[in-house]
Amino acid sequence: MGSGFESLSRHQNLSHMTWFSTINWQIFWQPERLFLVKPPADWPLEWWYIALIALNLVLALTSLIFGKRLHPRLREAMSVFGWSNLIVMGILYFFRVQRIPYLGMDLIRTIHELSILIWGIFLVRGMRSTITKQKTQELVEARRSKYLPKPKNLS
Repeated sequence: MGSGFESLSRHQNLSHMTWFSTINWQIFWQPERLFLVKPPADWPLEWWYIALIALNLVLALTSLIFGKRLHPRLREAMSVFGWSNLIVMGILYFFRVQRIPYLGMDLIRTIHELSILIWGIFLVRGMRSTITKQKTQELVEARRSKYLPKPKNLS
């Protein structure tokens, strides 16, 4: 008699995993393509880069449209992050599509994507701590003002 895990795995339906097994994972990591001076004509991850450009556009526009409702530092950070990455990614996309030597290399694009990831992590961590500190400060002020006398209207 087994522990029960064997029977669970035998009867489990794995049909939801078929799309996952059909993905060609080699296109995500091709180190030999990183150092090609002139980028090749095929670009298997172009859809990924266009999605990142669209995400930065949405982030930048969100900071403009809903700016009044957001925390001021969060609004400024989202705006700077979104617009600056949108401009740089647009330029890098142009270089890649035009196959410009050195400037269109996959290495430059990969370095920029890693810098976006690192910048995003620090942005989220910093904003989370800033907003948390401000909320605790407001809570302390509310508790403190509960015991202070209220100012009288002299009208």
